[in-house]
Amino acid sequence: MHQLIELIGGDAAGAVEALSAFSLCTRCTGRLFARRLHGMDNALIGSRVKELSGLADPGDEECYLCHGLFKKLDDLASIPLQELSGWEFETLWVGSRLEFGTRQREEEILASHPFPDAEPLKVEVNRELGKRLSVLTGREGRMTNPDMLVIIDTAFRTFELDPSPLFIYGRYRKLVRGIPQTRWPCRKCHGRGCSYCGNRGKMYETSVEELIAPPLMEASGATEHFFHGMGREDIDAVMLGSGRPFIMELSRPRRRKFGLAEVQMGINRLNEGRVEVADLRPSSKEEVRELKAAAPVKKYRITFRTLSKINKQLLGEVVSKLSGAKLAQRTPVRVSHRRADIVRERTVYSCSLSSSEGNVITLEIEAESGTYIKELVTGDGGRTVPSVAGLLGAECEVVSLDVSEVNTGAGEKW
Repeated sequence: MHQLIELIGGDAAGAVEALSAFSLCTRCTGRLFARRLHGMDNALIGSRVKELSGLADPGDEECYLCHGLFKKLDDLASIPLQELSGWEFETLWVGSRLEFGTRQREEEILASHPFPDAEPLKVEVNRELGKRLSVLTGREGRMTNPDMLVIIDTAFRTFELDPSPLFIYGRYRKLVRGIPQTRWPCRKCHGRGCSYCGNRGKMYETSVEELIAPPLMEASGATEHFFHGMGREDIDAVMLGSGRPFIMELSRPRRRKFGLAEVQMGINRLNEGRVEVADLRPSSKEEVRELKAAAPVKKYRITFRTLSKINKQLLGEVVSKLSGAKLAQRTPVRVSHRRADIVRERTVYSCSLSSSEGNVITLEIEAESGTYIKELVTGDGGRTVPSVAGLLGAECEVVSLDVSEVNTGAGEKW
């Protein structure tokens, strides 16, 4: 008993008494002490426990808990091989579904005596299946962010493949007005198709997302895509300069390695004069979170007309006052149906006069992320203070808005 206490610690006699009520194989016995003897094979631990305690070994097939499951792992691991050959992946991990009742039997054993160092059966099954499938496929086994997750049902001998999404970073330039960044479902039918949307299921014919996605979908063999942008410009605004950072998420990709330079050229060729992309490269889920949380400084070029004659000197004073101004912007009327009605404080870093011909004026503005530039000009009925219209004392009407640059401040990363 002294040697047994040294091996498994704690109340060794109580553990042996509890185990005597169950017919467990050496592996299921050893797993009850796995965390204490970390790194030691569970079957070896179990053999030693049985040797020192005198517990009988019923054999794998007669094990009360696993019913000989570990003898079947080689065969189970081979089941998804043919399907896996049609997918490109470098890393994998395996999960399992066990026979109905296995969990209840395991809980019964664990309730019979404190086994603080026990490892769950499913953990060992997953690990052992993963080792075998890694050898069979020649792919690295990795628990964290594997390219492919294989779920094997050990009772019904079926499997599911759950490939991780593929993420592609890039920048896009939108060269025409009237295109939203992402697909805009019809507000009447919510995507089903109706007379209001011409049975398209969406409000606009296409979007930046829909123009960029098809070549990436074709190259990867993905089944679905999701667009993650670093903010978005208005539908009637263009996106110029070096473009706006985005990440395209591609679901269930069959191919993970393909020429992004060729795909980039294909996207630009198909969408010449409308949308173009640059800097395509592999990305990650973590980078999506970083990109969505970023607050870049943006430069704009906005042209508007005043509906009454204005004093040129006053215009110069207004432009000067807006440089460095702190704005109080209540959610604009035009987006209040989909945004919380709150007042946001935003900073205008610089404002300069680009041109002024009659009552048509163009300003160059650099502002904090989230600034409503149209409302900075129009005042939105007093919801933005200060504003060009308010300071001029004249009603203003926006003619056009260009996003000149999205400055992330992240150097070469974005």
